[in-house]
Amino acid sequence: MSGNPPPIKISLQSLSDTKIQEIAYDGRETFIQPLSMSESLTDLANRIDFLAENEDEETQTDDATSTSVDEAQYQAKQWPWENIRTQIQRSVIEMNVLTDVLSIAQNKPTNVPKETAESSDSNRYMMYDFASKEAEPSKQSLQMITKKRCLGAASKILLSGADRLNKAKSESSFQNTYHSELLKLRQRWRVRRVGEKILGELSFRTAGSDYWHMGSFEVIKKSDEDSDTLDDYEQNLTKLTPNVPKSPIKVVVSSDLRGFSSLSVQIMDLSKDEAIKSCTLSLSDIENSAMSSANDPLWHRVLCNAQNVLFCRELFARLSKEAVQQKTLGTASPIVVIGDTITTNIFPKIQLRVQLLFSKTHPTKRNPRQASIFSIQNALMHLLLRYFSKRLHISPPHPTTAALGLTTQMRHAAVHHNSLNQLAATAKKTTLSFVDVLITMSKHYEVRQRVCDTIKVLSNEFSDPDVLAHWSLASSKTESSARLTIANSGFESCYRSAVQVIVKPDCIKILQRDARSLTLSVDPTDLHNYFVSLVASHQLMTVQVLSRTLGWTMLHVSPHSSLGLTPDIKNRGSVLISSNNGAVSVAIACNEMIGGPIQYTTHVQYTKAHDRSQLEGTMYDDPDFSLESEKYLPLGGVWMKVNWPQLHGRHFIQKMETLLTSLVY
Repeated sequence: MSGNPPPIKISLQSLSDTKIQEIAYDGRETFIQPLSMSESLTDLANRIDFLAENEDEETQTDDATSTSVDEAQYQAKQWPWENIRTQIQRSVIEMNVLTDVLSIAQNKPTNVPKETAESSDSNRYMMYDFASKEAEPSKQSLQMITKKRCLGAASKILLSGADRLNKAKSESSFQNTYHSELLKLRQRWRVRRVGEKILGELSFRTAGSDYWHMGSFEVIKKSDEDSDTLDDYEQNLTKLTPNVPKSPIKVVVSSDLRGFSSLSVQIMDLSKDEAIKSCTLSLSDIENSAMSSANDPLWHRVLCNAQNVLFCRELFARLSKEAVQQKTLGTASPIVVIGDTITTNIFPKIQLRVQLLFSKTHPTKRNPRQASIFSIQNALMHLLLRYFSKRLHISPPHPTTAALGLTTQMRHAAVHHNSLNQLAATAKKTTLSFVDVLITMSKHYEVRQRVCDTIKVLSNEFSDPDVLAHWSLASSKTESSARLTIANSGFESCYRSAVQVIVKPDCIKILQRDARSLTLSVDPTDLHNYFVSLVASHQLMTVQVLSRTLGWTMLHVSPHSSLGLTPDIKNRGSVLISSNNGAVSVAIACNEMIGGPIQYTTHVQYTKAHDRSQLEGTMYDDPDFSLESEKYLPLGGVWMKVNWPQLHGRHFIQKMETLLTSLVY
């Protein structure tokens, strides 16, 4: 190995002539492309400030000014007016400069064309302009992608900000809506806070109820996920009221109260196996008609239906409890309670049925063809309200030694000393139970309906005379009255029959003239027979009054003959009248065919003297005809039947007037 090493060529090269723009996470480097020759020259030219004064010139000017000042001072010493001359010279220079500026800034002449004016004006002054770079070749696709990415990033930022603003606004409005809805709920329903929960109560305990079910519910605040989710029960409610507004509040009710309930009271005809009258008792109908509106939220509908279910169950529980303990008085069959149905026969083949209806899908609807019993519906609610009031308002003892729970009337009416048990028994006798009142009202309603139907059939069946019925408004749930008036058209002032019909649950009482009264059973046949006899009696009494007015004499009156010519004919009465001279007699009989209308039979009888005068022309020609004695001439002769349809008149009394007038005159 020699002492001098062999020469080795080493290549030296700068690491990078360009600057680093970015270093990625994986170590890759992004360099700035080097400038071209023209770009380098332009960059260097842009760095030169041609308007800036050079420092050397400034130093030279400073030296020159200092030397000029010295020379001026030196010259001033030589020429006394040199200072004034210098000032005048400077003023002349400034004036020349001002003149040049004004000549450049003055307006262009109007008679010079625009092209010449621009060319002439461009030579008047000099402009400085920076050197412009050469335009790089544009890359459209790259620019499009870059703009798209930039706009996408900007849109994401704007959308995220807008979502945050909307979420914040909705949260604030949701909080406000929640508190306002909670305030509305507290104004309508009883709620209280228990720990972290808000609980409410649907029962009628504050009104005096003692039902075991509390009817509690819980108020829950809805989340964003639960705002649009509804179960089957709530969907059925929204179908009934489609325009229900959304609410941030949700109420949770026990499963046995989620549904539609009503109490149905029906009067069934067992012979036809159909309901002839019915009523449906429900709090929802009353609430919807009086207080509810279409803008009520869903939670209000749920609570109303739940309270309605609780009300129907409480009323039916009280009815069923009393029905089990009730003795079978006033009914045709014992009271039977099976499940949710209470049945009993108030009359033969007439059944009273009370049924509790409950459905989780749709509300119960009554058949519109059936007649509704509004009196029973209102009476049951009044009974329950009265029961609540008695439990809530207990009469205090006065004096203090009196028994607790007695009213003022009972204390004042007591003459002898009575024990508390005796007074309580008396109070029980005076106050009827729910079942007693329900049976009594049902029987009264059925009897009243029978009276109405009988009067309607009577007025349709007998067009002569006119039958008018006026029901009194001063009636109760267990007693009502009607005034029945019978008169003939055109002869109202002649005679008019009027009776008062008092309808009771177990009988029908009729008040006639002269304070006479008649008690009928509830059988429609008895009532129909009485009305037919009343119509026949009215017609006979009208004939009596009319005959007296026309000068006839009443010989015989039989208002109730009862027996007819045949078993199918019922004789409702007869009248026998004669003229003042006794020459003519008329007999009127009212007969009724079974299942048919009233028929009037009239016979006319002349005296034998009248027959003799009629036969004087033929008695000498007939050798067999023998004259009767003179003493038999005032007696009546043969009865002749009157052709009733041939008489002139619209109805019976008018035809009777025509007959009597024609016979006398």
